[in-house]
Amino acid sequence: MRLLHFSVVRKPYPFYHKRYNRVPTIEKCRLDDPVCIYEANMQYHRDRMVDTNILRILRKRRHECSTWHRHQKEDVERFCKDIIAEHEEAVVNFFIKYGELSWNTDVRHAFWKQKHRMIWERRYGPVGNGDSPAFAVDRAMAAAEEALKKEDNMFTKLRTSIGQIGFPKEMRP
Repeated sequence: MRLLHFSVVRKPYPFYHKRYNRVPTIEKCRLDDPVCIYEANMQYHRDRMVDTNILRILRKRRHECSTWHRHQKEDVERFCKDIIAEHEEAVVNFFIKYGELSWNTDVRHAFWKQKHRMIWERRYGPVGNGDSPAFAVDRAMAAAEEALKKEDNMFTKLRTSIGQIGFPKEMRP
């Protein structure tokens, strides 16, 4: 009876694409578990292929829209604006995740890239906002110099009168 139920009554729907269950990501794998690391690596490569194909489809849509409205630039800007914005956002997100990684990279390299990016954002704010660490250091130095100019205490007067010669390190700016 069970065989009849599974073979006749409940026929599986014919999927044309193989479905993979999500596996744990690399940060959830133990260091001594090569099977988990391998599965995470395969998941990473599948995700990268999916993201690449999504990007290819969006690029094709953008090209088709701009080709269809190619005679009037105003039409391209008006009708294709959403498609172009969606494609550019996808390109930026793809570069954030996979940019500057070689074609045969490992999930560990992508994980390290993500970790370094998160550290950068914690220190300096979001990537691409125009602030770089050099500008942040320059601004901090300028603010410190202005604070020193505004201070009127004994050490400031000594620094301006005789310079930094003879001062201990703790008192130098």
